[in-house]
Amino acid sequence: ASKFNKVDILGYSMGGAVAIRAAAELENVERLVVVASPCNAEMFSWDVLRMIYENARLKGTLKGVGDFENFVAKFKSEFIEIEPEKWISKVNCDKLIVHGTNDEIVPFYHGSKLFELSSKPKTFVKVLNGSHFLRQEEKVSQIIVDWLSGKIKEEVIEIRI
Repeated sequence: ASKFNKVDILGYSMGGAVAIRAAAELENVERLVVVASPCNAEMFSWDVLRMIYENARLKGTLKGVGDFENFVAKFKSEFIEIEPEKWISKVNCDKLIVHGTNDEIVPFYHGSKLFELSSKPKTFVKVLNGSHFLRQEEKVSQIIVDWLSGKIKEEVIEIRI
């Protein structure tokens, strides 16, 4: 990102956590979009961690991690480093936070908390009936495009899917 004068960063779920950390550290981020992202580690129950582990194992992205217990230890120590609630207040660019009210993986209050901890300028999109998989929703994608192109100025928006 340092090769560009200005960049926009978009992150979904755990990618949102990474995006927040990057936006807090980079000076050339103009806009940040975070969708269905966790704000802290408290949501990572053993069941959720098992689901993440199995998903990563199926995708073949666990090289060198080892068994589930090693994965949990590594995951938690690395997530603590990027925990979004610690970094979001350091993000100085325009922020769009999007979260579904029916998110079955990252509870809705995580999005609300990120928005609360964010400094202005910021926009929150509450997606009524929205699940964790908002990237599959055309309405959500259109809201993101409209916000990135400057068509949306409101601080809080509700949409229903």
